[in-house]
Order: sequence, then C-alpha cells, then structure tokens
Amino acid sequence: MTNDLAVLEDYIQRCSNWGRWGPDDQLGTVNLITPDKIREAAALVKVGKTISLTMPYDENGPQTGYLGRANPHLYQLTSGPGYLVGEQQRVETDTLAQWRESTGQPTAGYYDDVLVMPTQSGTQWDALCHFFWRGQMYNGHWAGDAGTSGSRSNGVQNYTGKIITRGVFVDLAEYRGVDTLEPGYAITTDDLDEYLAAKNLEIRPGDALSASVTFSGTDTYTLVLKNLSRGWTHTIVKHEAGLARSSAEVITEAPSSSSGVLPLADFGTVLYSSCRVSGISLRKLGPTRIVMIDAGGLAKDSTSVIGSGNKFHNTWIRSN
Repeated sequence: MTNDLAVLEDYIQRCSNWGRWGPDDQLGTVNLITPDKIREAAALVKVGKTISLTMPYDENGPQTGYLGRANPHLYQLTSGPGYLVGEQQRVETDTLAQWRESTGQPTAGYYDDVLVMPTQSGTQWDALCHFFWRGQMYNGHWAGDAGTSGSRSNGVQNYTGKIITRGVFVDLAEYRGVDTLEPGYAITTDDLDEYLAAKNLEIRPGDALSASVTFSGTDTYTLVLKNLSRGWTHTIVKHEAGLARSSAEVITEAPSSSSGVLPLADFGTVLYSSCRVSGISLRKLGPTRIVMIDAGGLAKDSTSVIGSGNKFHNTWIRSN
C-alpha cells in the first residue's frame, strides 16, 4: 500500500497541470486547442469520412453494478402502439379531433421517452470535477463545489464549443494483425511510439517535455530529457568533482545526439515542474535558478527563478 501511494504521489507531482494556466482555470489541457489548432484540424479533411467511437446506450453496456452504476433504463412516456389505440387523443386540437371523427383515421402523434442512467454507462467525457485528491479537484478547487445540483467548479459545460481538434487514431490491434488485443493488455508509451513511427505519424503541440536530474553516485549526475509525445529520450551523464547535490544545475545543457543538437528550439519556452534530485524536491535543496554553463565554464543561459512547486521555465535562444 505504501509503495502504491508513493507511485500515485509521484504521478500526481510529475503530471499535474495545476496553475499552468492561472489560478482560475477550469479547462486544463483543453487550453491547448487554440484557434490555430482548430484551423489545422479543419484543413486535414479530405474525404469527409466519419469514424464513430461511440458505445451503444443499452442493456448490454459496460456497467456491472459496481459503485451503484447500472446500464441504461429506457421508459416510454408515449409510444406508437399507444398512439394507434387513441392514447394521445386528449392532446388533439379541436380541428384534429373533428378531422379524426370525420375520417376515422388517427391524426398527429409523437413518441417520447425517458432515459435513466449513470453517466458512465456509455460514451462520455469526464469533467475536471470528476476526481478528488486530498479534498480538492483540478487546480485547487474545493471538492465540496461538486454537489447534488452539479459542480460549481470544473464542470463539463466549460468544454462547450472547444473540443474541435486534430485526432490521431492509433489502432494497435490492426497493427499487430489481430481483431482485438487480449483483455487486460496494458498499452504502454513504447507501444504508442512504435505505432507512430511505423505509420510515420507525428504528435504536435501541446507536446510534453520532461526533465529529471539524478545523483547516481560519487560526483556523477545524470540528466534525462524526454519528449513524452514525440517519443525521444536523451540521457547525459556528467562527472563533476566536489559538487554538492544541490549543485546539479551545472549539467543542464542543450542535448545532442549522433545526428546533431536535438530540436529544443521548436518548443520555445519550456516549463519544468515538480523537479526532483534523487527523489528530493529540487526546491528543498536550495538552488534559486539553473544556469547553463559551457565546457569552459562560461554561463550560456539561465532559467527563471525556481518557484514554489519546483517550477521554472527557460526559453532556448541558442542550440549549443
């Protein structure tokens, strides 16, 4: 249990977007769907074919009764057979009633029903009010805002008119030559990277870039930069004698590979958050900012001040 909690806390710290778009934000990563992204998506349409990702709302849905969730229940307020035997005659106008009496035929009618269901009994979006942790939901909003009349914070209505974007369809079953993946198969980032590379697909902004610095032995520091969307990882190992653990900042530099300097400039300003050194919060170790230093000891660039939440940013203005 303790290890599971540590893993969960680690994911929350590394992946949280709280505060990224300001203290009042209720959209999360939907902020990345900009007007330019919508125009890009619209320009991709070639044949007008649609691919439905919906699930049927019926008694064969995915729910099992767990947490009180059932599959949809449909109730008729009116029906075709009821209309044919005269159940709707009471709502006819005088004109329609006279016409029916003179012809012996039914007049206008309608079909109406009621659907009762948990919102997770079919295709649906989870709003940012769906999950609580330590008494709060996304961006620090109080969990008590999500009450019996809906949520005063992070409701799904905030998404209205905003989710129109480029989609990347990853069909791992087709790629592996099977109808379906085995039940319980865990799709990893390696699976996704392999598929995207094989299909020559590219994930575009918002791409995610992460960095971690680890003290891995006497005078040895390891810097790992990852582009979590495009799927590359670059590791730099440095040996610096006499450095305190809080001085790991001296090894931060523009990474390179056999093909040259990696394209960090494409990202403009890079935001780092929840940074840790050997599992210890970077902020607790004392550095006020990170300075990039070349082989001759000359400062090349500097980040912003390291703030609360171990966050800082840097805008790359050179590639070496």
